[in-house]
Amino acid sequence: MELITLNQRELLRLQTTQQVVAGGRTVAEAAAILGLSTRQVKRLSRRLRLHGAAAFASPQRGKTPNNAFDAALHERVLALARSDYEGFGPTFLAEKLAEREEVTISRETLRRWLIEAKMHRPRRRREHPRPMRERRARLGELVQADGSPHRWFEDRGDPCSLLLYIDDATSSALGGLFVEHESTDGYFELFERAFTQHGLPMALYVDKHGVFRINHPGATVDHETHVQRALRELGVELICANSPQAKGRVERANRTLQDRLVKEFRLVGISSIAEANRALPAYLKDFNRRFAIQPRQCEDAHRSSEGLPLTSILAKRYERVLTSNLTFQIHDRIFAIDPSPLHRLRKGMRITVGMTRTGEPFIIHKHSRIEPRFVGLRQRTARIVETKRLNEHIDRRVPNPKKAHPPAKNHPWQTSMQLAAAKARGHL
Repeated sequence: MELITLNQRELLRLQTTQQVVAGGRTVAEAAAILGLSTRQVKRLSRRLRLHGAAAFASPQRGKTPNNAFDAALHERVLALARSDYEGFGPTFLAEKLAEREEVTISRETLRRWLIEAKMHRPRRRREHPRPMRERRARLGELVQADGSPHRWFEDRGDPCSLLLYIDDATSSALGGLFVEHESTDGYFELFERAFTQHGLPMALYVDKHGVFRINHPGATVDHETHVQRALRELGVELICANSPQAKGRVERANRTLQDRLVKEFRLVGISSIAEANRALPAYLKDFNRRFAIQPRQCEDAHRSSEGLPLTSILAKRYERVLTSNLTFQIHDRIFAIDPSPLHRLRKGMRITVGMTRTGEPFIIHKHSRIEPRFVGLRQRTARIVETKRLNEHIDRRVPNPKKAHPPAKNHPWQTSMQLAAAKARGHL
């Protein structure tokens, strides 16, 4: 007796057609049940009379599909996923296989292969996703900036931070910079590059990092950071987000880059900040080609930065008072201003000193720039110690020869103690 394997759909067709052949159901009723035309039901009835129930089984069952990949390619792709492309997701792996290996496979096929090989775990969707804020309509209306500390070079280099500059309307990366850590100078360099290339945005959306706002409880509205002061002079509104989810455009870009960019660096062997900054512009261009979208309005909201002294504005500034020698101090370094008929600086005057990212100070006085002269380092004042605590202070720095220490084994005190212990045990 021949064994016939049918799936649920084929079994329903067989049972309904048998009822039609036996006269228990009309062709029209069978067509309504199976969702077929009456003409197709008549064909099924004729097939049942000629070939029996075996005619309802699919002839392709158990055979290799015509569009199936061969086993050799399957094993090669899995071997690459375990070696050169370890940790790559299905979408990114499909792109790299087509780009570098000339192997074209859909991402869903790769996803199935990786899951079967236990090399990929499907991501669970969030049960209660946050509603997304509507994008701004024009390019440059709102730009989001954030720093992403990460092991960008894996074990080939030290951890560092990527400062990213993302447009809200298009999700395009308008700038990026690798630095050792988030700092004012790092953001100033990023902003100067972006403002020069794209112009000044209307508003900048950031987090509550100490670079962007003073988080001390006693701070007032008059207190501002170097970044706040610079953006105020440039007419760029600074907005601080209450949560990372509020600036989700840049946060999602950081998550994408932490996955893709790390693996791109691995493939080409980048292991330093200098190498990463040289390769970053080309990658961000490809990033925008893949992920950026068109704004609702084609008008660009950026303002031109041409003619603005960005280097002077995007610099740290300090208030100092001149001494009788026309000197001032910044970070233990003393600078002097040479007397000149071009300025009337004198003792006791308050001056604003700008500090470039290379650590060189400059003074803007009556629309003229004055370059101070380095004099030397400040000699720190010695610590004041009370007389009664002087010996205690010195003992902490100099080893005390009178400090108690365990006596040697042949010391008389050790010997007498050993004799006393022996007598107590009755050995003597």
